[in-house]
Amino acid sequence: GIKDEAGIHQFQISAISTEQQNGDTAEASHTVDVEITPVADVPVLRPKGTLNELEDAQIDVLRLVNAELVDTDGSENLELILDVPAGWSVIGQNGAVIANPAADQFLVQWDDVANSNVLLIPQQDISSATGGNFAINITAQTTESSQDGLAPAPATAQSATSTVNIKLTGVVDDPLVTPDAGGDWSWNGDVNNSVLTGELQENGTLALSFLLGSSDIDGSERSDLVLYDIAPGIELVDVNGDPLTLSVIGQNANGLMYSVPASELDDIYLRPTADFSGLAAALNIRQVISEPDGDSEAFIHAVEINPLPVVETADGDFVVSQGNEDIAVQLNLLPDFEDQDGSETLTGLVINDAQGGTLLVDGNPVAAPLDVGALAVAAGESLQDYASGGHVSWLPPEDASGPFQLPMDYQITDTSGTGQVVATDK
Repeated sequence: GIKDEAGIHQFQISAISTEQQNGDTAEASHTVDVEITPVADVPVLRPKGTLNELEDAQIDVLRLVNAELVDTDGSENLELILDVPAGWSVIGQNGAVIANPAADQFLVQWDDVANSNVLLIPQQDISSATGGNFAINITAQTTESSQDGLAPAPATAQSATSTVNIKLTGVVDDPLVTPDAGGDWSWNGDVNNSVLTGELQENGTLALSFLLGSSDIDGSERSDLVLYDIAPGIELVDVNGDPLTLSVIGQNANGLMYSVPASELDDIYLRPTADFSGLAAALNIRQVISEPDGDSEAFIHAVEINPLPVVETADGDFVVSQGNEDIAVQLNLLPDFEDQDGSETLTGLVINDAQGGTLLVDGNPVAAPLDVGALAVAAGESLQDYASGGHVSWLPPEDASGPFQLPMDYQITDTSGTGQVVATDK
């Protein structure tokens, strides 16, 4: 018979007799049906050996094995059974259909594999540095078809299972930036132009309490940090405000560079210039993320601070003016501003009582309480200019001498470089 032939085949058998004396013949015919049951043949599977690939790569299954049918008459279909590690998967493209008959097992058509339409997907972020080589068990399976109504027996046949090992080399993932839970820090969300902004009160300190890690899920990556380009006026201190001693690893045009373990970042506090408020650059952090099998990449994070304004001029201060008996005394109305950067201004002033004397505005008697702020508005001047312009004086009671106290209410406003305003009544 013909190799791999199956089905029902008919044979015509004829018997012929011949009379020897006169050569006369007679013939009888009979039809015989021969049923050949289809049988699935064991396919050929040829593994290609250990595959080296990068973490998170999509792997063409054709790079792992070759397979072929022994029966080439077209009656058999060839498939691959792929048993993969937990967390791995197999996907199809360009219409390839993937079956998943059991956990971590996938059934694929060889024709789809041969056309590079079946991809093996490793578990996210896994690498051989932490998991060793990964074994993929592959079995080729043929399925025989029915022929002439005859069911195949057996319908399927499988090759011996072959194991292909895959070595995945780690690839650095993007950094994972986590602002602190207290809300002091915010992040712009851009790993390629990373900016961290911290808010604090003027003349306070602020811990570097954000986390700089890696988005790598398997935990194989480590981060090393370098602090550099520390802005003039920024001090690195501890929780008590004392200067820190950090490990110096070099120097650039902008000063010393310090190596800091990622786990100790929140032990470092920033102390800006006294009385400064507003947005300003503080320093840069270079984060080097490394895989244990060699890959590494550096990411830069700009750190800026935004100290919020705080009115520092003290409540209850005495503003002293001097004069002579029975002569009007020009009043010194400006408080002693304690903020050194000049951001505090006088925005409200009321003299509440004349203490038995007479208040004078440009020499004219007026009653208390006297709203000096309203006078400044009417004069078209700032309150600070008006209060220092000698407009307001006080005539003491007749023949009186000694100290007098005129009660006054102030409003002091501190404005930051970014326009943030805080006002306090004194």
